[in-house]
Amino acid sequence: MKLMVCQKCGRSEATVHLESFVFRQKIEEHLCPLCAGSRAPEEKRVGLWAKAADYQASLIWLAKLRRLQLAQQTLLLKLGHEATAQEIAAEIEWPLEEVERLIEMVPTVVRLAGVPAYVGWLFASGERRTWLKLATTGRVSNIRLLRIRSEGGASETCLSLVIRKRDFLERETRIRDFFLPFGIAPKRDELRPGGFTRILEYSLPDDCNFVSTLVRAFLASCFEIGEHDPFYVEKGGKR
Repeated sequence: MKLMVCQKCGRSEATVHLESFVFRQKIEEHLCPLCAGSRAPEEKRVGLWAKAADYQASLIWLAKLRRLQLAQQTLLLKLGHEATAQEIAAEIEWPLEEVERLIEMVPTVVRLAGVPAYVGWLFASGERRTWLKLATTGRVSNIRLLRIRSEGGASETCLSLVIRKRDFLERETRIRDFFLPFGIAPKRDELRPGGFTRILEYSLPDDCNFVSTLVRAFLASCFEIGEHDPFYVEKGGKR
């Protein structure tokens, strides 16, 4: 198994893993104990820049991640498939090592044709709780496809959505109407305190092909994503 090297010193093994969010963008840091210890005073700070060295460093970091996402989207449209790290490095003229390090920190840009591969990963994963986060490129949408395994071996697949108040009339109606022909009713239908967001959660059949087809149709029907339109996918799991 290949050891992860500290992102700061580049020499020692990274055994400390930090995670933060800047402008809704997740930032991960993998450090050795020595470098992580030198950051201890910084970690006591609170607020937007709690995990960043300083304001300028955070903006530079965020700009790099955004540049990487734009390159992914450009290459997807140009090549017709998900770009490799080598193709991205050549496009933006960055060192391959840096692209490979940063690419793990941003969602992948895909098309509808790529949905079956990600749903297949979801069903094949051996972790107890696995998920796919989906977001349109026009505006962030809180869509999550979950697969949860119990200790007894049983599995449950769910599609969970958070709908904002401004989308209630059109988006909520469209989502509810989409599931009616399948005979699938929401197992969770909750208006959050304050009335600004509603949570809808649907249990799906334990069938990889059915879920793949349903998710593709759901994105096309409820979020107007065409066959050639890019959107973001982020994988995650927990044992």
